[in-house]
Amino acid sequence: MSALNQGLLDAGYRTCVLDYSSVRVSIDAMLDETSNQLNQCTENAQVVHLVGHSLGGLLIRYHLQADDSLQVQNRLGKVVMLGTPNHGSEVADHYSTRFWANWFGEVPISLVTSKKGFAQSLQEPNYEFAIISGIKPFKTTDSLFQKPNDGLVSVESAKLSNMQDFIELPINHMRLRDDPEAIHQVVYYLQKGRFDHPTSITSADD
Repeated sequence: MSALNQGLLDAGYRTCVLDYSSVRVSIDAMLDETSNQLNQCTENAQVVHLVGHSLGGLLIRYHLQADDSLQVQNRLGKVVMLGTPNHGSEVADHYSTRFWANWFGEVPISLVTSKKGFAQSLQEPNYEFAIISGIKPFKTTDSLFQKPNDGLVSVESAKLSNMQDFIELPINHMRLRDDPEAIHQVVYYLQKGRFDHPTSITSADD
């Protein structure tokens, strides 16, 4: 997350990057760890914006659902999710049935698209948020999808019905963290409440 973090610093924000493991740990342990870090990072902040890549977006949703203190205190700013599997991942569906899936712990196999998935346990957000989705697939996983995707998460899975704004970028899942355009869009949304969408120009003859 270093490039995204630097982009936010350059834009004048104070930042805190969470450090947690999602492999070989229980879901409860991960949720406790990330919530504790969030509380420590935001304790003295007047306004708190939250930016999450992939699973990080789900952790933001969980935290704000479980602890509404930022909203009650009127300190919650805006939320941006990048490549977040808000309805699960088809890649997780594929690999969750492998005999070795449990070796990686509870978290990876919880990202499935079925009703037992972690994402499906979360409520719809009731705060300002926007979503960035990649549309450049990985060759190794593209056959697992029947729709546009970033290699790990489909565009449709990333979307939520009450999102304030949405944009697709021609980059893959991993590059959403460090691509200059993705960073620009995150900062633009935090500043203006919308993404920097390309302007459509139509000639008088059209």
